[in-house]
Amino acid sequence: MSISAKKVFQKMKEKKEAEIEQKRVMSENKTRNFMEMQDKIIGILMKILPAFTFIILPFAIGALLMALLVFFVTDSLSIIEFFHVLHEDYSFPGLWSIGYAIISSMAFILLILFLFRPRK
Repeated sequence: MSISAKKVFQKMKEKKEAEIEQKRVMSENKTRNFMEMQDKIIGILMKILPAFTFIILPFAIGALLMALLVFFVTDSLSIIEFFHVLHEDYSFPGLWSIGYAIISSMAFILLILFLFRPRK
């Protein structure tokens, strides 16, 4: 092989290596940017969730108590009767108390996640 052909192959090899390095750097930058954005979102959520939890929690506890009251006030103590009563009249103490019970359980889970979050 002539010297000029070796130089051409060397330049092509260097060009390929430069492209591979550029792709690697771009991939690292994308990963770093994604992780920074993820950290920002988690930071915002950690600021919002405690306030949300402590605002919702009293209402949720009250709704759970209301659900228990409705449950024990119905004629029968069976769960089937309880849901049958809910299905008949779509009353506020029925459906809304179940909705608030679901929200309260979510708020409780968020509270637990907030309390046991990893510290930096």
